[in-house]
Amino acid sequence: MKVKTGIKERIIVIVILALLAWYVVSIIENKTEKRDPDILTLWVAPNQVQGLFWNKVVTDWNKSGQGLKVKFRSIPAASSSEQAILTAIISNTNPDMSTNIFSGFGAQLSSLNAVHPLSDFDGYDELIKERKMEEIMKHWVYKGKNFIFPIYCNPTLFWWRWDKLQEHGFNKIPTTYSDLYEMAKKVTIPYKRYAIQAVRGRDWWDRWSDYIAYYYAAGNGAPYINVKENKAVLDNKYSVEALTFIKKCIDNKWTMLEPLPNAFYQGWVFGAVHGPWDILVVKQLYPKLLKVIKLGPILVPDSHKGPTYTYADSKGWVIFKSCQRKEEAWKFMKWVFSQDKYSKLWIEMTSMAPARGDLMQNPNFAEYYKTHPIAKQYAGYVSRSIPTAFITETLAVQSAMTNLVIEPLEYKTSTVKQAIKNLTEKINTILKNKR
Repeated sequence: MKVKTGIKERIIVIVILALLAWYVVSIIENKTEKRDPDILTLWVAPNQVQGLFWNKVVTDWNKSGQGLKVKFRSIPAASSSEQAILTAIISNTNPDMSTNIFSGFGAQLSSLNAVHPLSDFDGYDELIKERKMEEIMKHWVYKGKNFIFPIYCNPTLFWWRWDKLQEHGFNKIPTTYSDLYEMAKKVTIPYKRYAIQAVRGRDWWDRWSDYIAYYYAAGNGAPYINVKENKAVLDNKYSVEALTFIKKCIDNKWTMLEPLPNAFYQGWVFGAVHGPWDILVVKQLYPKLLKVIKLGPILVPDSHKGPTYTYADSKGWVIFKSCQRKEEAWKFMKWVFSQDKYSKLWIEMTSMAPARGDLMQNPNFAEYYKTHPIAKQYAGYVSRSIPTAFITETLAVQSAMTNLVIEPLEYKTSTVKQAIKNLTEKINTILKNKR
């Protein structure tokens, strides 16, 4: 027994030493790459499909010989990409460039002076014009400059189970609050079947797909934060309309409050907000549903006029201030985004719309959208989809939306107007502490 125990102990020691050696080597390798002036490092979203896309792009660039070689890897595992990047910045192991940066995190990085303003580079304006991104970039400004280049733009839209609606005698999808009320009264069976998923969930990011999306739709894209003055501007009729709608759905039990991942696919919910990333989910797991899903805009008040706006789940690219060869990094970046073939490849691989304003007019994308009608509908909303406010305290602000609006409406502890007043005061307190 002693011999066996000794062997076991030695094996454990060897394994521990091997792990330590791997850890040290990985740190040294990372720092070595960082110090190498002839290699640019890029971190990309920890997503298999996006990893395959960037592998193709980086391989093509390195073969082209047009600039410094690029090495890429997925953003290291952590509780979030944001945490991984902030940790890397603190430890001085961050890359030269990174993707997967959303507007709020971009504002945080900009306020920390951790990223370089892309709008300062030569050729920036020409690239934006070439991709017809002038309107899109108006929503990506922080203190007068653009620090993030949005890679993709995922408008949030309603998916409707057209087969279920037809079964109950409806021949059009709801587009207004009244449309939904009429349908909900006929199809809802409390605790069994719901007309809509009006409340996305309890996490802070869920507000992107309910309150914020409804607010943008009701207000034709009106901001809920005045970024220049750093204060909330959501105490208005758009909030009242959006939250009154949500409250009515809750009070009448027309909406599911504890969302289940497959509720829509199973037909327990007739309508729910989805992004284009869910197209791949349906293709892989519920291919037959592709024939019975219809897309529509975010629901709006009956008095609404004009085109409908929505929230954009959009993430982009930054170049860090610590990058020693910023001009070379920009050269690579401009090379990628100035070629339509990579936008086309992105669409084909991810089903997500590139952040560009010519998707409906550019002939390079026409063939794909002709055979992919769901993706085409999303592309049509890119110019009318808006990211969240460029503020450093996104998490705190959106958590306040849950705590002071969604939950009080659900538990009937506040009126709509009082909830909005409480939320406005809370957000202003949060933002004031960061001025």
